[in-house]
Amino acid sequence: MNYASVLERFSAAKTASRTGAIGVEFAIDAIHAVQLATGRNGLRLIASASVPYETTRQAALEDQGALTVLLRKLVKQASFKGRRVIAAVPAPDLKILSIQYPVSKEGESRIILDMAADRLPEPLTEYVLDYIPVRTESSSDQRMALVAVSKRAQIMSLLQAMRKARLDPFAIEIGPVAIRRLVASLSDADSSENILLVNVGENKSFLTLISGRRLLMDQEVSVGQEQLLESLAEKLELSKEIALSTISRCGLAVHDDSDEEQRDEIQTMRLILTPGFRSIADEVDQAFSYAASVTRGAPSRKIYLSGSLARWPGATDFLQEICGTPVECFPSPFAGIAHETGPVPESGELAIATGLAMRGITDDV
Repeated sequence: MNYASVLERFSAAKTASRTGAIGVEFAIDAIHAVQLATGRNGLRLIASASVPYETTRQAALEDQGALTVLLRKLVKQASFKGRRVIAAVPAPDLKILSIQYPVSKEGESRIILDMAADRLPEPLTEYVLDYIPVRTESSSDQRMALVAVSKRAQIMSLLQAMRKARLDPFAIEIGPVAIRRLVASLSDADSSENILLVNVGENKSFLTLISGRRLLMDQEVSVGQEQLLESLAEKLELSKEIALSTISRCGLAVHDDSDEEQRDEIQTMRLILTPGFRSIADEVDQAFSYAASVTRGAPSRKIYLSGSLARWPGATDFLQEICGTPVECFPSPFAGIAHETGPVPESGELAIATGLAMRGITDDV
């Protein structure tokens, strides 16, 4: 069973429209929604909204009634058109397997499912699976695929909550695919650049590797903001809250107008944080090495930083110094998108919801 088939009894007939579906992401702190439409001059933002969880994301996902209430509140916050939704599988409910499989007359679907089954603790009937072939430049008889795996019961509960909120979930997707679509829209059409999105969360980070329009990898690493703050707080004998406040006040970049005391403070923080940033840089190096092996090299590479670390002043410069690769904060997902009613929101937190909303109304489906 895949994500498309599990939706059959929930899907409404598709209608021809220049207005896209509402992209919905269940992020760590809030549910985000974005809706776009095509126009003469490209994409237009119809509406966007965010609703924070009452407690935690996990608690909301486990309480179908509470989730339904949040979804109803979400769609009432803005002037969305229609109720067709494309939702991202929540990160806690998603596992992505990287599978290498041989070319065979049996067909890739059967082989991939069999190999995925060997790595799962329960029968395949308990899961919803879908896969994305990874196109490589290799002449080997081995192929690669990213396999998205979720527990069937969790997906069904999510769909039920959306239906009870009077939404029409016509598709389910994974966040990395939405990010790939968004990055493709922000890049040159013929770009073969290797781009790594480093999304640093509270306790872990996610690395999404894209080459041109291809999704090559999505990987979880056990480094997050909390570990970095703990090391800083311990060495400086501060609370984590004060450590974060100090970073926000001073930043991690030394400027020409910084006085000597401030320079010393920044240099001390950089020294303490270097091992943590180095561990992220090591993961970055491995990701780009993998990209080079799959694509036989690429003309250039870039790192986009998002999440908690992107809000630290000077973090991009510090990571760039350690990695030796250009690092930028992830650009506004609404770059180049017109707004019907006012200023376009700039929050990078809406990136996945925007990538979801692009499905079916951009060249990159």
